[in-house]
Amino acid sequence: MTLLPKGLSQQLLIVAAVLYALVCTLAWLIIETAVEGPARRAVESQMENLARELRGRWTTAQITGSFPNDVVSGELYWSVTDEVGGVFLSAVLDAEGFVPPSLVRSGADPVLQVIASPIGDLATFQQARAETPPMTPGTKAPETVAVTYSVAMSAARYGELVAERARALKQAALSGFAVFSALMLGLIVVLVTLVLRPLRRLERAAEHYGEGENATIEGEFPSEIQAVVDNLNASIDRNAKLVERTRRYIGKIAHDLKHPLAVTQNALSFGGDAEMAKSRLNSMGAILDRYAQLATSIGPDGPHRALALRPFLEDAREGFLLLYRSAPLTIDLECDPGLSLRIAESDLDAIVANLMTNAHRHAKSRIIVSADAQEGSLTLAVEDDGPGLDEEAMRRALSWGERLDTSAPGSGFGLAIVADLASLYGGHLTLERSKALGGLTAKVSLNTTG
Repeated sequence: MTLLPKGLSQQLLIVAAVLYALVCTLAWLIIETAVEGPARRAVESQMENLARELRGRWTTAQITGSFPNDVVSGELYWSVTDEVGGVFLSAVLDAEGFVPPSLVRSGADPVLQVIASPIGDLATFQQARAETPPMTPGTKAPETVAVTYSVAMSAARYGELVAERARALKQAALSGFAVFSALMLGLIVVLVTLVLRPLRRLERAAEHYGEGENATIEGEFPSEIQAVVDNLNASIDRNAKLVERTRRYIGKIAHDLKHPLAVTQNALSFGGDAEMAKSRLNSMGAILDRYAQLATSIGPDGPHRALALRPFLEDAREGFLLLYRSAPLTIDLECDPGLSLRIAESDLDAIVANLMTNAHRHAKSRIIVSADAQEGSLTLAVEDDGPGLDEEAMRRALSWGERLDTSAPGSGFGLAIVADLASLYGGHLTLERSKALGGLTAKVSLNTTG
């Protein structure tokens, strides 16, 4: 069970708040970590500057024979030692008689370490260089001398100075962090607004549709939402067509039932022909069956997947062979295995079932079911080896409720239903004599370009 609220706006606000808090916390932690290095470098630069100054004093000492006593070190302690035995110390170190040990070899990068001393732990910056003493006239070039320059301060004081400079850097970074936080907050607000605004418009558009102000969901939306809206409008349009078709069929039912109802009522009220009344009752049942089947048809506007025709026709054949096993016929299929059609499966089932039922009723021993695709259309044909029909009988066979063979049960609407379903898909039904079997061929052409 999720702890987030169901509303998308509340979810977005919660996620945005959490994201804002995480980003700001991470940014501040980065600042906290980032200022430590510059703060240390700022303190070490003072020590390095003094070490650089000591190099000049060492050179002067090589000329004068004594180390200048004008080194201003403040709270820093220093020492200069060379490999020929020269040792020069600041006053404090000289008073303690403490010479910092060499921590670095000549030519290596400077090092900063904490060492123990008689005056406490010292943060010591140390640099070793190969120095060349100044030449005097008439002498040969002197050998280089390894000289170690050490600058130190109390380790505690070093920590205090680093902390002070870190606080100063944090204060300077705080204003930038405030600007960053404000920009981050503004960006999140803009993003949430951009996401929610089209959803609000969609909500209002749906309300207008629900209140009957618009026939569809109207408005312009981002492409991702527009795709959903287009699908919804397509569904609305399909449903509207289905409802309109159903209303039309209901009106036709009422119209078509009036006459047989009146005939039946008169026959029963005045002792008329009972057979006529029974015939009219059967007719009314067939009318209801006819419109029920048409009202549930989907038509070409639905989101139909492509149906592989041969497997579908094979299933239909097996079903008929099982259903009519007491009167077996040979049912041949002529259909390319790769042939497919986008059509509602229930509609195709109604077309095939009615055509095969009609063919089975009149066939002697054989039926051929074939499918063929032409450019923009598909033709489904069912032919039998029955007696066939003349042109007038073919015309009457397509009329509603026209039964040419009353010896077998049926409504007389089979071929007419097929014709109506074919028209939904921009096609038509035609009847002709079978060239292969000599009986009737019923051909349904369906438009495949929609």
